[in-house]
Amino acid sequence: MLYSGKTINDKQISLLSVGTMRFGGSEKAAETIREAVSAGANYIDTAPAYCCHSEEENAEVWTGRAIKGIRDKVILSAKCSATNGSDQEGAYNPSGGFCVTTADQVRRVIEQSLKRMDVDCFDCYQLWTTSTIPAYEAALRKDGWFDGVYKAKEEGLFKELGVTTHSNGETFKYLIDTGRFGMVTLPFSMLDTSRLEDIEYAQGKGLEIIAMNPLAGGLLGAAKNDRIDALCKKAGADTIARLSIQFVNAFGASALAGMNGADEAKENCAAVTSGMTKGQAMEYRQELLDIVDTKNFKCTSCGYCKPCPQNIEIHEVMKHYNYYSVLGMEGAKKHLKGWSNWNDGYKVQNCNECGSCEAKCPNKLNVIEELKKVRTLIG
Repeated sequence: MLYSGKTINDKQISLLSVGTMRFGGSEKAAETIREAVSAGANYIDTAPAYCCHSEEENAEVWTGRAIKGIRDKVILSAKCSATNGSDQEGAYNPSGGFCVTTADQVRRVIEQSLKRMDVDCFDCYQLWTTSTIPAYEAALRKDGWFDGVYKAKEEGLFKELGVTTHSNGETFKYLIDTGRFGMVTLPFSMLDTSRLEDIEYAQGKGLEIIAMNPLAGGLLGAAKNDRIDALCKKAGADTIARLSIQFVNAFGASALAGMNGADEAKENCAAVTSGMTKGQAMEYRQELLDIVDTKNFKCTSCGYCKPCPQNIEIHEVMKHYNYYSVLGMEGAKKHLKGWSNWNDGYKVQNCNECGSCEAKCPNKLNVIEELKKVRTLIG
């Protein structure tokens, strides 16, 4: 495994990071993390809301179980948000880690995560889903998020403070220029290089870059045809998933991949390489754009839009819509049509346009309009 330049608690961050959002249960979490760590991956990203079925069964609890006996080998990162996952404030939600706005609330959420993972401290803590200046300012109030987090840091509950954001341009630079953060997690992939200048700006300020959605919400793990196979062969990568991780690594970023199982962990760890230049990476990207229809790629299936009052599994619907509209997979259209007849989670016809999803979407998507497109597609 190769590593970046950033050192936290005497460990350099690996160029593959383990995302815990997509675990299928405690056993899957354990095999994923154990396989990844054995291959040298050491950065683990968690959040209170990930896979949160109950206080006893969630990604934080599963992660804690998985790192028993290997805690010293990992860089453990936790987080919470001053807003609702997008840029709006709301009712304090400790279980999910959202709308945490006071020092006391932050302390309770930090202690909740420590208890869930059964650890004494984290290595990193993140101001989660902060993509606008008002969202940042919500954390900046007196006796607010930052005050609580800095006290926790002084007490040794974590070492490095970071921010996760979907912002770019001037807002991104504003966050970096505050000087409060030593690392930043942001979306970056072969299909979305809109934040490349932001990455270079943050690196110039000495920040570590963690790239979320390196496989474009799993889309680049599913892409396969003769032209894509030829591109992978040219790049010396066995699969488009491997090429996608190598693309991110070419820019000095750690690829934060959501994994679910030992096979996925093994595949992603094997992808990490230092052999690709930035110029080659952008060349391969352009070839990929000539193959797939990226103008319809929007949703990264993060699931922050949940729960839908009409019980629509929007992130799953949009994932399959991506498969059809971006990759041209006719089977995805058939699945959407068939499932919409019997599975409430896929009944997009039940959408009443309440806007709950749009208020929480970190990508600022017009979700209602996208669901209308799905409804039109399946008839």
